[in-house]
Amino acid sequence: MRDDRRTYRRVEKRALIIIGGWVAFAPFAFWLILPNVALAVCFVAGFTAGLWLTGPVVSVTVTAQDIIVRNTLHTWTIARSLVTRPDDHDAIHLLVAGHRSVEMSAFEYFFKPRLTGGHEPVSPGIGWLTTALTEVPALPDDGQRRFGPHWGNVLLGLITVAGLVEAWRLVP
Repeated sequence: MRDDRRTYRRVEKRALIIIGGWVAFAPFAFWLILPNVALAVCFVAGFTAGLWLTGPVVSVTVTAQDIIVRNTLHTWTIARSLVTRPDDHDAIHLLVAGHRSVEMSAFEYFFKPRLTGGHEPVSPGIGWLTTALTEVPALPDDGQRRFGPHWGNVLLGLITVAGLVEAWRLVP
């Protein structure tokens, strides 16, 4: 049985090392530095949720009917019949017939490499979308483009804000 779904996630080793290091060492560091445990917990939880939102929560999924673009706080579900072939030089924006382009955060760098010369770094997503569109055969679709919130990430964003506000409130 063939899997007719391809998913690309932004997973960069440097970002995961920073998030993992923060989760592993920040609670102990704040526990030693700050006498107020509630302040340390609120700050660490808020900052951890914020780091997670800026990193590996974004993805692009190609199915037989749709292309699903999950950015940090919202999700686009776009019928394949509306999508034109992506430009290999601008893989960050998905061109949608009759609508404005959709930004695909999964194809951006968490950390942009240093530039040498005058060249832009090549996006890790260049070529992936073209290959996925070729590998997954298209079926008839509804020709719709839908937009909706990414509720789990909205909740994480609220946790980030609440944790940092509460930490600020607890500062002596």
